[in-house]
Amino acid sequence: MYTVWISLILVGMIGFGAGQTVAARALLQSGFEYPLFLSLLYHAGQSLSLITYVAIPKSWQQMDVINDDEDDNGDDTNQSSSFDVEAGVVHNCRGAGIIEVGRRRSSYIGSRHGLGPNSEDAARWVHRIPKFWMPIISGFFSLTNNALRWASLLFVAASVAEMINSGLELVLSVLAARYLRKRVVSSSRWAGVCIVTVGVILVGLANLLSASNGEQTTSGASVRDQAIGIALIVGQSILSVLQDISQEFFLQEAQFPPLLMLGLLGLSALSIALIVYFPLASVLGQGPPAILNEFTSNPQLIAFFVGFVVLNTITDSFNILAITRTSAMTRVLWRNLRTCLVWMMGLIIFYLSGNPNLGENWDIPTSFYTLGAFAVMLCGIWAYYS
Repeated sequence: MYTVWISLILVGMIGFGAGQTVAARALLQSGFEYPLFLSLLYHAGQSLSLITYVAIPKSWQQMDVINDDEDDNGDDTNQSSSFDVEAGVVHNCRGAGIIEVGRRRSSYIGSRHGLGPNSEDAARWVHRIPKFWMPIISGFFSLTNNALRWASLLFVAASVAEMINSGLELVLSVLAARYLRKRVVSSSRWAGVCIVTVGVILVGLANLLSASNGEQTTSGASVRDQAIGIALIVGQSILSVLQDISQEFFLQEAQFPPLLMLGLLGLSALSIALIVYFPLASVLGQGPPAILNEFTSNPQLIAFFVGFVVLNTITDSFNILAITRTSAMTRVLWRNLRTCLVWMMGLIIFYLSGNPNLGENWDIPTSFYTLGAFAVMLCGIWAYYS
């Protein structure tokens, strides 16, 4: 059972994250095909969390610190029941000190689920890294994975991208948690991951087969475009998991303040992006002259971009708090529910806007294929928590 604080973080992460994806997809569908510029806006939004870090009382920001004498009701991690899920492991390893991980400090941040002596050994490298490098490392992963994310939305529907990305990230995050974070993962969770993997494959195949049969997919893309989009999503998922697991180490083991981490990684990524943007954007036809031309022809874009930057600030604040308070694996797991919202928002926009270029229509049989594949993924999530 999650605490109210954790529940609010997860709800905010799901809701604002869905809005972020739909907004980006709607902008690209409206003819603004400049994903590099979207990456700049994204990291500008992350940087603004420095203001949030300064403005929000530190006592609020420290609500995610678990004292050893207190129960943590989130992520099945309290000492009295957190290891019930792994009952066989606990009974065999309790004497080895699995639950003692974190007692060596006066407080512990995040989920202790499945942590053991090997987990502590696996985290020793974090303390050898100067703290100023931590947001730079996370910023690099953030910059590269989000560039691929926005580019993928040019080729596949937002809901399909979310399904494949969320499912694939869950699989990869469990692998990272087991082999990099050294968390103990139960057989039921491995079974859930396998089922989710099947669902991810089915979602991709459903869209590729529909495109190959000459049917209109939810993104209206050809087989080639679908394949490019899926390849971009795979690359983005790998980089995103590396970002999440590195942040879990930095936030939980090095106890780096989450909002400060987000702001500094945003500044790092924005600095790198500005250096790369101007030469690369000019080659790809996405340079400042093209952007200024878009502003001139459509001044309303300025208001949209301001709102998009603020939305990114809010969304990523919830994301990083979710990693801090639970784990990278848990954040990715619950992010799967965002897919439902993205799909529903896309359908609503398509049928209420009257613009066939915006949102997502209900295609037969493609949407039924995708819905069935998503149901398989949900079964995998249920198995993961059973």
